[in-house]
Amino acid sequence: MLNYILMLVFLFVFPVILGKLLSDVCFKSESRWFWLLNGWIILFAIFEIISVPLIFTKKTLDQLCIYYSVALLIAFIILFIVKTMRRPEKKKIIPKKKWNGLEIIVMICAIGIIVFQVFFVVFKTHMDADDTFYIGNAVTSVKTNLMFQIDPYTGAELTELPMNYVFSPLPMFCAYISKVTGVHPAIIAHIFIPMIFIPMSYGVAYMIAKRIFGDARLEISLFMVLYAVLQQYGYVSVYTASTFLLFRIWQGKAMLANVFLPCLLLLGDTALKKDSKKIQCIPLLFASLATCCCSSMGVILGGIEMALLVVVYFCSSKKVSVLCRGIMVCIPYVILGCTYVLIKL
Repeated sequence: MLNYILMLVFLFVFPVILGKLLSDVCFKSESRWFWLLNGWIILFAIFEIISVPLIFTKKTLDQLCIYYSVALLIAFIILFIVKTMRRPEKKKIIPKKKWNGLEIIVMICAIGIIVFQVFFVVFKTHMDADDTFYIGNAVTSVKTNLMFQIDPYTGAELTELPMNYVFSPLPMFCAYISKVTGVHPAIIAHIFIPMIFIPMSYGVAYMIAKRIFGDARLEISLFMVLYAVLQQYGYVSVYTASTFLLFRIWQGKAMLANVFLPCLLLLGDTALKKDSKKIQCIPLLFASLATCCCSSMGVILGGIEMALLVVVYFCSSKKVSVLCRGIMVCIPYVILGCTYVLIKL
């Protein structure tokens, strides 16, 4: 029981605290939905920075656990100090419009559909062929204390590292959580991650809807109902984002499609505006690293999306500062992409 409490603390409470600190430092007035999202962005971004060099140098999982835990502690201390040192800004008190009956009913319908989806993903069994690699690698790492050095299918030692996955080491993140909490990687993937990431996916959609519709709560509520229904009935192919969300959200490509690519759009709209502050690029930079951590496709798709966002906002603002910010947040994609190409050559 203590293991599961520790699991919820690490997967929910700690990311919320980290995200709250980052939001206070960079945004001030953003929605509380940003807290959990920013927290997970920090977790994945730091994991990408720490794990990739350790995997290349064939360090052990225990060493990764130590270095990553220390890095998280340092990040927490830095954010706490920066937040404490910053002068509190006077917040304008804007009277909030009360929800009317129709808006409440429609939003309750949306929440009901989301709860229904989470319940079935968590409590109903779904077998996915890709789990033999992703979950298999996590289990193998926990048992052998090695990272990407053992074939999860056969148990034989690999002669070379699987380069397609070294730059996106999400299975090692699952192994890290398992090592720290003592919970089996399959339980982490099939139960705890869906409980966090399915609501977080809808949280990102809700924040995007707020950017589109402003304070029009009825329109936002209807948007959420429509979005949830489309996700529910989106199983027209095994490759749709809906299928990824409700059948294998614990896999990196599913997190990428449903959480982190929409997150780039959301954070890009905040950080690349002509009147935005430079410090607001930090979450966007972390998000770029997080997309790379999830999946190797994140390096490509995230880089393309970020480049398009930079072009759009630069052309609309005609400001060199916007272009400079865009180049900065594209650095992770350039470094990882070029490194991969050089290794393959």
